[in-house]
Amino acid sequence: MATYKNQAVVDYPVNEVFRVFKKTAKRDFPKFNEKNPVGTMVERAAGAYSVRNGKVVVEITDYKTNQIYEITSTHDNIFYKSRYEFYSIDENKTKIILVEENHSSGYFNSFNILVSGLFFKSRVRKRFDFLVKGLKEQIEKTTMIKELR
Repeated sequence: MATYKNQAVVDYPVNEVFRVFKKTAKRDFPKFNEKNPVGTMVERAAGAYSVRNGKVVVEITDYKTNQIYEITSTHDNIFYKSRYEFYSIDENKTKIILVEENHSSGYFNSFNILVSGLFFKSRVRKRFDFLVKGLKEQIEKTTMIKELR
């Protein structure tokens, strides 16, 4: 199992930060039910980087409003979990922690962990930084729209 942890503090209230995640969940999961989203899943095509095409099942595996948003993606004997945790520091600051885990079974599991640790750690960090940047832009855009009304 390979595990990556990243965190950032953003200058927005936790409810505004979480609202962006909820909006994304509603878009990505057509059957999203805010009162009971755990277990909601969607199937997507996979194989953009490989010769064969397959299916990936993405499921909401934990969800607590303004606290946790977790999804798990599964393909064959590989699964990838992304867990976002939200902590209100004060009324205008939120700490976001992202824990990503990659599990696979079989003979090459140890090798995969070693390779991912060497090559993908910086990619995971860059992807997290891009996520935080996009999150901030989305909140700013929403705030501007509210102010114009």
